Amino acid sequence: MCSFGICLVFNCGIKNGPRKTRPLQDQHCMTKPVVVHVIDSLARGGAETLLINLLPELNKMYEIILVTLTSESDFDEENIICKKRYSLGYKGSKSIISCAWALRKIIKAHAPALVRAQLYTSSLIARMATPRKIPFVFSIHTFQGIENYTKNKFSLPLEKITYHKRHHLIGVSNQAIADFNKHVGIKGPTYTLYNFINPIYFEYSRLANKIDLKNLRLIAVGNLKAVKNYGYLIEAFQQLKQYAVSLDIYGEGPLRSALQQAIDQAGVAVTLKGSCKEIYKIMPAYDLYVMSSLYEGFGIAPVEAMATGLPLLLADLPVLKEVTHGNALFFDQLHSQNFVRLIKEIMEGKCNLKALSEKGMELARKHYRKEEYVGRLQHIYQQVMEKKVTAPVQ
Repeated sequence: MCSFGICLVFNCGIKNGPRKTRPLQDQHCMTKPVVVHVIDSLARGGAETLLINLLPELNKMYEIILVTLTSESDFDEENIICKKRYSLGYKGSKSIISCAWALRKIIKAHAPALVRAQLYTSSLIARMATPRKIPFVFSIHTFQGIENYTKNKFSLPLEKITYHKRHHLIGVSNQAIADFNKHVGIKGPTYTLYNFINPIYFEYSRLANKIDLKNLRLIAVGNLKAVKNYGYLIEAFQQLKQYAVSLDIYGEGPLRSALQQAIDQAGVAVTLKGSCKEIYKIMPAYDLYVMSSLYEGFGIAPVEAMATGLPLLLADLPVLKEVTHGNALFFDQLHSQNFVRLIKEIMEGKCNLKALSEKGMELARKHYRKEEYVGRLQHIYQQVMEKKVTAPVQ
Protein backbone atom coordinates (compact mmCIF):
# COMPACT_ATOMS: atom_id res chain seq x y z
CA MET A 1 0.00 0.00 0.00
CA CYS A 2 1.21 3.48 -0.85
CA SER A 3 0.36 5.91 1.93
CA PHE A 4 0.93 9.64 1.80
CA GLY A 5 -0.19 13.05 2.99
CA ILE A 6 -0.88 16.34 1.25
CA CYS A 7 2.19 18.42 0.56
CA LEU A 8 1.83 22.17 0.39
CA VAL A 9 4.28 24.31 -1.57
CA PHE A 10 4.62 27.96 -0.79
CA ASN A 11 7.21 30.20 -2.42
CA CYS A 12 9.30 27.24 -3.51
CA GLY A 13 9.37 25.62 -0.07
CA ILE A 14 7.76 22.19 0.36
CA LYS A 15 5.92 21.62 3.61
CA ASN A 16 4.27 18.36 4.59
CA GLY A 17 0.67 18.85 5.62
CA PRO A 18 -1.22 16.78 8.21
CA ARG A 19 -4.26 15.92 6.09
CA LYS A 20 -4.58 12.49 4.52
CA THR A 21 -5.87 11.59 1.08
CA ARG A 22 -7.27 8.27 -0.01
CA PRO A 23 -4.32 5.85 -0.39
CA LEU A 24 -3.72 3.61 -3.37
CA GLN A 25 -4.46 -0.07 -2.98
CA ASP A 26 -2.02 -1.30 -5.64
CA GLN A 27 0.78 -3.40 -4.18
CA HIS A 28 2.88 -2.83 -7.31
CA CYS A 29 2.46 0.92 -7.63
CA MET A 30 6.23 1.50 -7.81
CA THR A 31 6.38 -0.28 -11.17
CA LYS A 32 3.93 2.08 -12.83
CA PRO A 33 4.98 5.18 -14.82
CA VAL A 34 4.83 8.40 -12.82
CA VAL A 35 2.63 11.20 -14.15
CA VAL A 36 2.69 14.66 -12.60
CA HIS A 37 -0.77 16.14 -13.19
CA VAL A 38 -1.21 19.90 -12.72
CA ILE A 39 -4.53 21.74 -12.48
CA ASP A 40 -5.58 25.14 -11.11
CA SER A 41 -7.58 23.82 -8.16
CA LEU A 42 -10.14 21.23 -7.17
CA ALA A 43 -13.01 23.70 -7.05
CA ARG A 44 -15.99 22.04 -8.69
CA GLY A 45 -15.95 22.78 -12.41
CA GLY A 46 -16.00 20.85 -15.68
CA ALA A 47 -12.28 20.10 -15.93
CA GLU A 48 -11.98 19.39 -12.22
CA THR A 49 -14.94 17.02 -12.17
CA LEU A 50 -13.56 15.22 -15.20
CA LEU A 51 -10.24 14.70 -13.44
CA ILE A 52 -11.78 13.47 -10.17
CA ASN A 53 -13.90 10.96 -12.08
CA LEU A 54 -10.79 9.75 -13.93
CA LEU A 55 -8.46 9.33 -10.96
CA PRO A 56 -9.55 5.77 -10.02
CA GLU A 57 -8.76 4.50 -13.54
CA LEU A 58 -5.62 6.61 -13.98
CA ASN A 59 -4.15 5.30 -10.74
CA LYS A 60 -4.51 1.73 -11.98
CA MET A 61 -2.09 2.57 -14.79
CA TYR A 62 0.10 5.37 -13.40
CA GLU A 63 1.41 6.83 -10.19
CA ILE A 64 -0.42 10.16 -10.17
CA ILE A 65 1.32 13.05 -8.47
CA LEU A 66 -1.45 15.62 -8.24
CA VAL A 67 -0.41 19.28 -8.13
CA THR A 68 -2.88 22.15 -7.73
CA LEU A 69 -2.08 25.83 -7.89
CA THR A 70 -4.25 26.53 -4.86
CA SER A 71 -5.52 24.31 -2.05
CA GLU A 72 -9.20 25.03 -2.83
CA SER A 73 -11.25 21.83 -3.06
CA ASP A 74 -14.97 21.05 -3.30
CA PHE A 75 -14.56 17.28 -3.45
CA ASP A 76 -14.53 14.70 -0.68
CA GLU A 77 -11.02 13.64 0.24
CA GLU A 78 -11.86 9.98 -0.29
CA ASN A 79 -12.51 10.69 -3.97
CA ILE A 80 -9.17 12.42 -4.58
CA ILE A 81 -7.18 9.29 -5.39
CA CYS A 82 -3.49 9.82 -6.07
CA LYS A 83 0.00 8.86 -4.92
CA LYS A 84 0.77 12.28 -3.47
CA ARG A 85 -0.70 15.79 -3.54
CA TYR A 86 0.91 19.20 -3.61
CA SER A 87 -0.39 22.75 -3.64
CA LEU A 88 1.82 25.51 -5.05
CA GLY A 89 0.28 28.36 -3.05
CA TYR A 90 -0.59 30.39 -6.12
CA LYS A 91 -1.54 33.98 -5.23
CA GLY A 92 -1.98 35.59 -8.61
CA SER A 93 0.22 36.47 -11.57
CA LYS A 94 3.04 37.76 -9.37
CA SER A 95 3.57 34.23 -8.03
CA ILE A 96 3.85 32.53 -11.44
CA ILE A 97 7.66 32.37 -11.35
CA SER A 98 7.82 31.09 -7.77
CA CYS A 99 5.18 28.47 -8.53
CA ALA A 100 7.06 27.35 -11.63
CA TRP A 101 10.22 26.98 -9.59
CA ALA A 102 8.38 25.01 -6.90
CA LEU A 103 6.80 22.74 -9.52
CA ARG A 104 10.21 22.14 -11.07
CA LYS A 105 11.41 20.86 -7.69
CA ILE A 106 8.45 18.49 -7.51
CA ILE A 107 9.13 17.23 -11.02
CA LYS A 108 12.79 16.67 -10.17
CA ALA A 109 11.88 14.80 -6.99
CA HIS A 110 9.48 12.39 -8.72
CA ALA A 111 11.21 12.01 -12.11
CA PRO A 112 7.93 11.51 -14.01
CA ALA A 113 7.57 9.84 -17.38
CA LEU A 114 5.18 12.63 -18.34
CA VAL A 115 3.81 15.95 -17.08
CA ARG A 116 0.17 16.82 -17.82
CA ALA A 117 -1.51 20.18 -17.25
CA GLN A 118 -5.12 21.33 -17.52
CA LEU A 119 -6.41 24.91 -17.91
CA TYR A 120 -4.53 28.04 -18.93
CA THR A 121 -2.58 29.11 -15.83
CA SER A 122 -1.56 25.57 -14.88
CA SER A 123 -0.37 24.93 -18.44
CA LEU A 124 1.63 28.15 -18.44
CA ILE A 125 3.38 27.33 -15.15
CA ALA A 126 3.92 23.68 -16.08
CA ARG A 127 5.50 24.59 -19.43
CA MET A 128 7.94 26.85 -17.60
CA ALA A 129 8.74 24.15 -15.05
CA THR A 130 9.02 21.00 -17.17
CA PRO A 131 12.55 20.14 -18.39
CA ARG A 132 12.97 19.57 -22.11
CA LYS A 133 13.74 15.87 -21.65
CA ILE A 134 10.37 15.16 -19.98
CA PRO A 135 7.33 14.88 -22.29
CA PHE A 136 4.71 17.54 -21.62
CA VAL A 137 0.98 17.40 -22.42
CA PHE A 138 -1.47 20.25 -21.88
CA SER A 139 -5.18 20.44 -22.59
CA ILE A 140 -7.67 23.14 -23.54
CA HIS A 141 -11.31 22.90 -22.52
CA THR A 142 -12.78 26.02 -24.08
CA PHE A 143 -12.17 28.71 -26.69
CA GLN A 144 -8.99 30.29 -25.37
CA GLY A 145 -9.42 33.37 -27.55
CA ILE A 146 -12.59 34.35 -25.73
CA GLU A 147 -11.99 32.90 -22.27
CA ASN A 148 -8.38 34.01 -21.72
CA TYR A 149 -6.69 36.04 -24.42
CA THR A 150 -9.25 38.86 -24.56
CA LYS A 151 -9.42 39.25 -20.78
CA ASN A 152 -5.71 39.77 -20.15
CA LYS A 153 -3.40 41.44 -22.67
CA PHE A 154 -0.42 39.42 -21.43
CA SER A 155 -2.03 35.98 -21.66
CA LEU A 156 -1.62 35.50 -25.41
CA PRO A 157 2.04 36.61 -25.58
CA LEU A 158 2.85 34.33 -22.62
CA GLU A 159 1.09 31.44 -24.34
CA LYS A 160 3.10 31.96 -27.51
CA ILE A 161 6.42 32.34 -25.70
CA THR A 162 6.08 29.25 -23.51
CA TYR A 163 4.47 26.92 -26.08
CA HIS A 164 6.99 24.87 -28.11
CA LYS A 165 6.86 22.20 -30.80
CA ARG A 166 7.86 19.50 -28.31
CA HIS A 167 4.65 20.11 -26.35
CA HIS A 168 1.58 17.95 -26.97
CA LEU A 169 -1.88 19.54 -27.06
CA ILE A 170 -5.16 17.78 -26.19
CA GLY A 171 -8.36 19.60 -27.19
CA VAL A 172 -11.88 18.69 -26.10
CA SER A 173 -13.09 19.32 -29.65
CA ASN A 174 -11.76 20.05 -33.12
CA GLN A 175 -13.25 23.52 -32.82
CA ALA A 176 -11.33 24.23 -29.61
CA ILE A 177 -8.08 23.22 -31.33
CA ALA A 178 -8.95 25.35 -34.36
CA ASP A 179 -9.50 28.34 -32.09
CA PHE A 180 -6.11 27.76 -30.44
CA ASN A 181 -4.50 27.51 -33.86
CA LYS A 182 -6.15 30.76 -34.95
CA HIS A 183 -4.71 32.74 -32.03
CA VAL A 184 -1.47 30.93 -31.16
CA GLY A 185 -0.62 28.63 -34.05
CA ILE A 186 -0.13 24.88 -33.74
CA LYS A 187 3.52 23.99 -33.23
CA GLY A 188 3.45 20.35 -32.07
CA PRO A 189 1.26 17.26 -32.01
CA THR A 190 -2.45 17.69 -31.31
CA TYR A 191 -5.14 15.24 -30.26
CA THR A 192 -8.91 15.58 -30.09
CA LEU A 193 -10.23 13.82 -27.00
CA TYR A 194 -13.95 14.22 -26.43
CA ASN A 195 -15.13 14.33 -22.82
CA PHE A 196 -17.04 11.42 -21.36
CA ILE A 197 -20.22 11.49 -19.32
CA ASN A 198 -21.10 9.78 -16.08
CA PRO A 199 -22.44 6.31 -16.98
CA ILE A 200 -25.39 6.83 -14.66
CA TYR A 201 -27.02 8.98 -17.37
CA PHE A 202 -27.45 5.85 -19.48
CA GLU A 203 -29.43 4.26 -16.64
CA TYR A 204 -32.07 6.98 -17.05
CA SER A 205 -32.38 6.71 -20.83
CA ARG A 206 -35.87 6.62 -22.27
CA LEU A 207 -37.17 7.03 -25.79
CA ALA A 208 -39.06 10.28 -26.35
CA ASN A 209 -42.09 8.78 -28.08
CA LYS A 210 -44.88 10.14 -25.89
CA ILE A 211 -44.28 13.88 -25.95
CA ASP A 212 -47.39 16.01 -25.52
CA LEU A 213 -46.85 18.59 -28.27
CA LYS A 214 -49.59 20.77 -26.81
CA ASN A 215 -47.75 21.23 -23.51
CA LEU A 216 -43.95 21.28 -23.90
CA ARG A 217 -41.57 21.27 -20.94
CA LEU A 218 -38.01 22.42 -21.72
CA ILE A 219 -34.90 22.11 -19.58
CA ALA A 220 -31.60 24.00 -19.69
CA VAL A 221 -28.54 23.20 -17.58
CA GLY A 222 -25.57 25.50 -17.04
CA ASN A 223 -24.06 28.25 -14.93
CA LEU A 224 -25.94 31.54 -14.88
CA LYS A 225 -23.34 33.45 -16.87
CA ALA A 226 -23.50 35.76 -19.87
CA VAL A 227 -22.03 33.15 -22.23
CA LYS A 228 -25.07 30.90 -21.67
CA ASN A 229 -27.24 33.58 -23.28
CA TYR A 230 -30.27 32.98 -21.07
CA GLY A 231 -31.52 36.50 -21.75
CA TYR A 232 -32.14 35.34 -25.32
CA LEU A 233 -34.47 32.58 -24.08
CA ILE A 234 -36.36 34.98 -21.84
CA GLU A 235 -36.87 37.26 -24.84
CA ALA A 236 -38.05 34.30 -26.93
CA PHE A 237 -40.53 33.18 -24.28
CA GLN A 238 -42.08 36.65 -24.30
CA GLN A 239 -43.16 35.79 -27.84
CA LEU A 240 -44.51 32.40 -26.74
CA LYS A 241 -46.86 33.49 -23.96
CA GLN A 242 -49.92 32.23 -25.80
CA TYR A 243 -48.42 28.75 -26.12
CA ALA A 244 -48.25 26.02 -23.48
CA VAL A 245 -44.46 25.83 -23.30
CA SER A 246 -42.25 26.31 -20.22
CA LEU A 247 -38.54 26.35 -19.41
CA ASP A 248 -36.74 25.31 -16.23
CA ILE A 249 -33.09 26.39 -15.89
CA TYR A 250 -30.82 24.41 -13.55
CA GLY A 251 -27.63 26.07 -12.37
CA GLU A 252 -26.30 28.94 -10.30
CA GLY A 253 -24.11 31.92 -11.08
CA PRO A 254 -23.53 35.66 -10.85
CA LEU A 255 -26.47 36.57 -13.10
CA ARG A 256 -29.17 34.97 -10.96
CA SER A 257 -30.60 38.25 -9.64
CA ALA A 258 -30.54 39.94 -13.04
CA LEU A 259 -32.14 36.96 -14.76
CA GLN A 260 -34.84 36.62 -12.11
CA GLN A 261 -35.64 40.31 -12.48
CA ALA A 262 -35.90 39.92 -16.26
CA ILE A 263 -38.16 36.88 -15.85
CA ASP A 264 -40.45 38.74 -13.44
CA GLN A 265 -40.67 41.81 -15.65
CA ALA A 266 -41.40 39.73 -18.76
CA GLY A 267 -43.92 37.51 -16.98
CA VAL A 268 -42.73 34.43 -18.85
CA ALA A 269 -42.93 30.71 -18.05
CA VAL A 270 -39.23 30.45 -17.17
CA THR A 271 -38.09 29.22 -13.75
CA LEU A 272 -34.62 29.31 -12.20
CA LYS A 273 -34.41 26.00 -10.34
CA GLY A 274 -30.95 26.36 -8.78
CA SER A 275 -28.32 23.65 -8.64
CA CYS A 276 -29.10 19.94 -8.86
CA LYS A 277 -26.43 17.33 -8.17
CA GLU A 278 -28.51 14.49 -9.62
CA ILE A 279 -29.73 16.16 -12.79
CA TYR A 280 -29.89 12.77 -14.53
CA LYS A 281 -32.91 11.98 -12.36
CA ILE A 282 -34.60 15.21 -13.40
CA MET A 283 -34.00 15.19 -17.16
CA PRO A 284 -36.43 12.36 -18.06
CA ALA A 285 -39.32 14.45 -16.71
CA TYR A 286 -38.85 16.96 -19.54
CA ASP A 287 -39.58 16.88 -23.26
CA LEU A 288 -36.68 18.83 -24.79
CA TYR A 289 -33.24 20.11 -23.82
CA VAL A 290 -32.21 23.63 -24.89
CA MET A 291 -28.82 25.38 -25.01
CA SER A 292 -28.54 28.93 -26.35
CA SER A 293 -24.83 29.56 -25.60
CA LEU A 294 -22.83 32.16 -27.49
CA TYR A 295 -19.86 29.78 -27.53
CA GLU A 296 -18.78 26.46 -26.04
CA GLY A 297 -15.51 24.54 -25.97
CA PHE A 298 -17.34 21.22 -25.87
CA GLY A 299 -20.79 21.24 -24.27
CA ILE A 300 -21.07 18.34 -21.82
CA ALA A 301 -24.68 19.05 -20.78
CA PRO A 302 -26.16 18.43 -24.27
CA VAL A 303 -24.35 15.10 -24.43
CA GLU A 304 -25.74 14.15 -21.01
CA ALA A 305 -29.21 15.13 -22.16
CA MET A 306 -28.75 13.16 -25.37
CA ALA A 307 -27.81 10.08 -23.32
CA THR A 308 -31.10 10.27 -21.39
CA GLY A 309 -33.05 10.40 -24.66
CA LEU A 310 -33.96 14.09 -24.69
CA PRO A 311 -34.18 15.68 -28.15
CA LEU A 312 -31.88 18.70 -28.36
CA LEU A 313 -32.57 22.32 -29.31
CA LEU A 314 -29.15 23.92 -29.71
CA ALA A 315 -27.50 27.17 -30.69
CA ASP A 316 -26.17 26.99 -34.23
CA LEU A 317 -22.52 26.58 -33.20
CA PRO A 318 -20.02 24.43 -35.14
CA VAL A 319 -18.78 22.82 -31.92
CA LEU A 320 -22.29 21.71 -30.92
CA LYS A 321 -22.81 20.23 -34.38
CA GLU A 322 -19.49 18.43 -33.92
CA VAL A 323 -20.19 16.86 -30.52
CA THR A 324 -23.79 15.91 -31.37
CA HIS A 325 -22.89 14.71 -34.88
CA GLY A 326 -25.59 17.05 -36.11
CA ASN A 327 -28.31 15.19 -34.23
CA ALA A 328 -30.25 18.20 -32.95
CA LEU A 329 -32.55 21.01 -34.02
CA PHE A 330 -30.40 24.14 -34.38
CA PHE A 331 -31.43 27.77 -34.10
CA ASP A 332 -29.81 31.18 -34.55
CA GLN A 333 -28.74 32.18 -31.03
CA LEU A 334 -28.67 35.88 -31.93
CA HIS A 335 -32.24 36.26 -33.17
CA SER A 336 -34.95 35.05 -30.79
CA GLN A 337 -37.64 34.87 -33.47
CA ASN A 338 -35.69 31.96 -34.97
CA PHE A 339 -36.13 29.99 -31.74
CA VAL A 340 -39.81 30.97 -31.55
CA ARG A 341 -40.37 29.68 -35.07
CA LEU A 342 -38.68 26.38 -34.19
CA ILE A 343 -40.91 25.87 -31.12
CA LYS A 344 -44.00 26.51 -33.23
CA GLU A 345 -42.85 23.94 -35.81
CA ILE A 346 -42.32 21.38 -33.03
CA MET A 347 -45.79 21.98 -31.59
CA GLU A 348 -47.24 21.58 -35.08
CA GLY A 349 -45.65 18.12 -35.31
CA LYS A 350 -43.20 19.04 -38.08
CA CYS A 351 -40.11 17.61 -36.30
CA ASN A 352 -39.32 13.94 -35.75
CA LEU A 353 -38.46 14.07 -32.04
CA LYS A 354 -38.56 10.29 -31.64
CA ALA A 355 -35.81 9.87 -34.26
CA LEU A 356 -33.67 12.53 -32.57
CA SER A 357 -34.11 10.78 -29.22
CA GLU A 358 -33.27 7.33 -30.54
CA LYS A 359 -30.23 8.48 -32.50
CA GLY A 360 -29.01 10.61 -29.60
CA MET A 361 -28.92 7.69 -27.18
CA GLU A 362 -27.06 5.62 -29.75
CA LEU A 363 -24.46 8.36 -30.35
CA ALA A 364 -23.92 8.96 -26.64
CA ARG A 365 -23.25 5.27 -25.99
CA LYS A 366 -20.90 5.04 -28.95
CA HIS A 367 -18.78 8.15 -28.40
CA TYR A 368 -19.01 9.34 -24.80
CA ARG A 369 -18.43 6.35 -22.56
CA LYS A 370 -15.76 6.56 -19.90
CA GLU A 371 -14.07 3.34 -21.06
CA GLU A 372 -13.48 4.77 -24.51
CA TYR A 373 -12.07 7.99 -23.08
CA VAL A 374 -9.65 6.20 -20.77
CA GLY A 375 -8.47 3.92 -23.57
CA ARG A 376 -7.86 6.86 -25.89
CA LEU A 377 -6.05 8.84 -23.19
CA GLN A 378 -3.84 5.87 -22.35
CA HIS A 379 -2.98 5.52 -26.04
CA ILE A 380 -2.02 9.21 -26.22
CA TYR A 381 0.13 8.95 -23.11
CA GLN A 382 1.86 5.86 -24.49
CA GLN A 383 2.64 7.61 -27.77
CA VAL A 384 3.96 10.66 -25.95
CA MET A 385 6.12 8.69 -23.51
CA GLU A 386 7.57 6.61 -26.34
CA LYS A 387 8.03 9.80 -28.39
CA LYS A 388 6.49 8.15 -31.45
CA VAL A 389 4.51 11.21 -32.52
CA THR A 390 6.34 13.74 -34.67
CA ALA A 391 3.40 15.53 -36.35
CA PRO A 392 -0.04 16.80 -35.35
CA VAL A 393 -2.55 14.00 -34.87
CA GLN A 394 -6.34 14.30 -34.96
